[in-house]
Amino acid sequence: MTPSARITAIIDILKEFETFARPIDRICDAYFRARRFIGGGDRRFISDLVYKIMRHKRKLDWWIGQGGFGLMPNARTNALAALVFLERWNMDQIAGAFTDDKYASGALNEVEQKWVGRWAKSPPQILSADMDDATKLECPAWLLPKIQEYWPNWQELLTVMQTEASVDLRVNSLRGLRDEVFAQILGALPEVEKTPYSPLGLRLKQRANLGNLEQLKDGTIEVQDEGSQLIALLCAARPGMSVLDYCAGAGGKTLALAAEMQNKGRVTACDNHDARLKKSVQRFRRAGVHNHELKLLDKDGEKWLSRQHGRFDRVLCDVPCSGTGTWRRNPDMRHRFSEKDLAELIEVQQNILNQTAPLVKSGGWLIYSTCSILREENDAQIERFLAAHPEFALADISEPLWAWKLAPDKGFLRLNPADHATDGFFAAVLIKVGK
Repeated sequence: MTPSARITAIIDILKEFETFARPIDRICDAYFRARRFIGGGDRRFISDLVYKIMRHKRKLDWWIGQGGFGLMPNARTNALAALVFLERWNMDQIAGAFTDDKYASGALNEVEQKWVGRWAKSPPQILSADMDDATKLECPAWLLPKIQEYWPNWQELLTVMQTEASVDLRVNSLRGLRDEVFAQILGALPEVEKTPYSPLGLRLKQRANLGNLEQLKDGTIEVQDEGSQLIALLCAARPGMSVLDYCAGAGGKTLALAAEMQNKGRVTACDNHDARLKKSVQRFRRAGVHNHELKLLDKDGEKWLSRQHGRFDRVLCDVPCSGTGTWRRNPDMRHRFSEKDLAELIEVQQNILNQTAPLVKSGGWLIYSTCSILREENDAQIERFLAAHPEFALADISEPLWAWKLAPDKGFLRLNPADHATDGFFAAVLIKVGK
C-alpha cells in the first residue's frame, strides 16, 4: 500500500470508532477481514498507529486545538496529529500522504496546511506542561478524582497505563510443568521469561508471532495475563470439587480451574452470551479438559441455576466491569466509558453477587473479581455485600499471596500495572459461614 492508502485506512477505522464507539480491536478485525488484499506489513502499520492514537487521543486532541487555527478533533485530524507528534513526519511526508489521488483521503486544506506548517518543522514533545492532569494522563475528567482518591500512586499508575501491555502465557498443568515448557519454547521465543508471581506464567519481553507455536496449537499454553492466572489460582479449586465459573465468557479462567482440578470433579461454565460459550468448546478440547459443562444463562439456564442452591464448593464471579485495569491492552475503552456506564455496571455486579450467593454450599467460597481499578466496583461492592449477607465472611488469603510474593491489601488481592506489571485486578474471597 502507498503511504496515502495506509493513512486513508487509518482514518476510515477512526471514523468507525468515532461514529459507533465499538471496541477498536473489533473494528480493525472487521476492516482487515473485508480487505484481505492488505498485506501483513501494512496491517501492522495501520493497527499500530490506530492503537497509538487511542493511547494518546486526549493529548492529540489538545494539540489539534493549539495555535488558533480553528482545527477540530476528528478522525482525519487525529491521524494528522499522530503523524506530527507520534511519527514525527515532516511537511513533505505529510503532504505526500494527503493527496487527491485514488485511495487517498484528500489533499490538505488551507487550515490543515497552516497547522502542519506550524508544528511539523520542529514538533514539541507530545506531553505539554500546559495540559491539565486528565489530558496528560489520558483519563476521562469525571473519572480522575475517583482514581486519585483510591490510588496514592495515581500519577505513576495512569502514566504506565498509557504504555503497551506485555503478552503473558499460562502453562496448562494438564500438559506439562512450567520449567519444561519454558525450556521447550525458549528456542522459538528467545525473549521469554518466567512471570514473577504466577507459578504457571511466562512473559514475552517483546512482541512475537505465536500463530505457529506448537505449544499454543496443542493446548500446552494459553494466552492469559498473569493477574488473571492468579485469580484462578486464588479459587483453590481442587480435584473432586464442584466449581461454577459464573461469568465464564470464552472460558479462559474455566480452563485454569479445570487444570487445577486435574480433570476430576465438575467445573460449570456459565454465560449469557451463546457465542462466547461456543468459542470455549475448541479451547477445552485443545487443552485436554473434559470435566466441564457449559450452561447458557437463557430462560432454561436460569431455571437450572435455581435448582443448584448449596451445590458448589467454589463460585467464581469474574463480573462485567469497567475494564479500567486493562487500559494498556484496550486503550480505546477510556474514550467510550461514561458515568452512566459505571452506574449500570455497579447494579449488574450487585445483582450477580446476590444471585450467586445461594449457590455456594456451607463452608464454600464465593470469589468476586474485576479487572477494574475503581473503588466503586471493588471494595465498595464487597462492603455492601457483607453488610447484606451475614452468612458470608471475608476469607484470609494471606497464605497464598505470600507464597506468590504478594501482600494482601485490606484482605484483598489488588494488582496494578505500575507495581506488578499486570493488568489492574481486584479479587475477594468470601467464605460461607452460615446457611
